Amino acid sequence: MKSFIYLSLIFFVLKKDFKGFKEEIKEYHSEVVCMPEMLVVKAKVREACGDMSVASDFITALNEKVDEIIKKALWRAKENGRRTVMGKDV
Repeated sequence: MKSFIYLSLIFFVLKKDFKGFKEEIKEYHSEVVCMPEMLVVKAKVREACGDMSVASDFITALNEKVDEIIKKALWRAKENGRRTVMGKDV
């Protein structure tokens, strides 16, 4: 986000035309990779792990895996001509 602000300030200082500025912004946003929203509940994961410590990168990796499983299940349901995701899609 900081680089976006710096990019905006640079274009403002250089007084680049607004159309060119908008194109640069669109190009910048197309390169940004968004993380999936949190699908797992951190407290529940920690609770399930019992006495073991849970690193934050574990929760992130678990969340990414869950997101991947959901996307594959959605794809499988669509390929089978269904609009309902079922247990067998997992």
